[in-house]
Amino acid sequence: MQLGSQTVALGPSRGIPARDAPLRAQPESCRLLHHSELSIKQIAERTGFCDRGHFSRVFRGERGLGPAEFRKGGVGVTGRRDAGG
Repeated sequence: MQLGSQTVALGPSRGIPARDAPLRAQPESCRLLHHSELSIKQIAERTGFCDRGHFSRVFRGERGLGPAEFRKGGVGVTGRRDAGG
């Protein structure tokens, strides 16, 4: 993912500005972490991230905990358990 006017796919046949992808991917990534058996790498790819490491860093920066911790039922930045979107 690069910043600027480039777009990334997010959802079926949808492109959004790459700079907005982390914020818009968050509800979908939370839903997938809670309600799917997909690996974190697969979730990263489906939500437009170039790799698991980048996805994990952005997720931790926005939620206050990593995707694996979130999947295990951790508490995010809101101070309560997230219902997944």
